[in-house]
Amino acid sequence: MSTLKVSTIAPLGTDATKTITIGSAGDTAAGVFTNTPAFEVYLSSAQSISNATYNKAQYDSKSWDTDNAFDNTTNYRFTVPSGKAGKYAFYSTVVFDDINNGQIGILRPYKNGSSIANSPGPAQLNQIYSSGTAHNIYVNYYGVLDLAVGDYIEMFLYQNTGASINALSTTTQFGGFKIIGA
Repeated sequence: MSTLKVSTIAPLGTDATKTITIGSAGDTAAGVFTNTPAFEVYLSSAQSISNATYNKAQYDSKSWDTDNAFDNTTNYRFTVPSGKAGKYAFYSTVVFDDINNGQIGILRPYKNGSSIANSPGPAQLNQIYSSGTAHNIYVNYYGVLDLAVGDYIEMFLYQNTGASINALSTTTQFGGFKIIGA
């Protein structure tokens, strides 16, 4: 086996903007080779969700946040940092407590304060109807969004049980990352 040690790899010709930098330890990549910003957040305790209204998910704890781009104290949203525009993959799960037969739980993404759930493409509304009595139901979301600097993404929760119920902690989460090469 051979070892190649270089500081930078430059393309042939005069186009210096395509220089590639690889980490010196050989186990990391920097710059355009990383899926950052990236974050994952969750509820540290159950959140009460009012009946028949959209409630913003208040993710108050972070598993990680590479660019400190998720506000988990005030606005509970991810905002694209300066210089980080592009395509982003998002995922989210909510666990609703005690939903009965025929009732619904919804997880809905919002971009810049407006619902994007019914727009064309992969950012569709995700909802589950309960098929029994007092079930916990899991509602999942996955979507790829094209975002500009300053755009922000929030998740909203909805249920129609006739009373407030809880979104359960730690299993109710939201994450995302910038897609490289897209």
